[in-house]
Amino acid sequence: MGRRANNRGAAGASYLGDKSADQCPLSVDRGTDNSRMAADSNTEMISQESQVVTAVISQPLFVEELVAKLVVKITECVVDRIQESLALNEKLVEGLRKDIESKDIEIAALKADMSTRTDKLEQYQRPNSLRMFG
Repeated sequence: MGRRANNRGAAGASYLGDKSADQCPLSVDRGTDNSRMAADSNTEMISQESQVVTAVISQPLFVEELVAKLVVKITECVVDRIQESLALNEKLVEGLRKDIESKDIEIAALKADMSTRTDKLEQYQRPNSLRMFG
């Protein structure tokens, strides 16, 4: 592929449209044979590295260790998020408990006030409801 791109003639110019090889931003560098050899060796190195990676990944022990490490890391992240959420919820619950306690005190005070008012109303209404026969 690199050799075809470097050996452009009329076909190369027509492939690029009306632009020449010098104007095309994607044109291949027309360097020396050393640069071509370096590009070919880079391609071979990448191919070898991908083969090594494929061989390592295909081993069951590697996959098991990778999964185990991923499980540990994901579990840590989830636990941290849950703990943060729990701490926030505990603060909210504590605030709500304080509100409930203050409302309970207010309700108790209102009930006591209501019972004293009821007693006073009964006391004033009794003489009005007595009938005397004689």
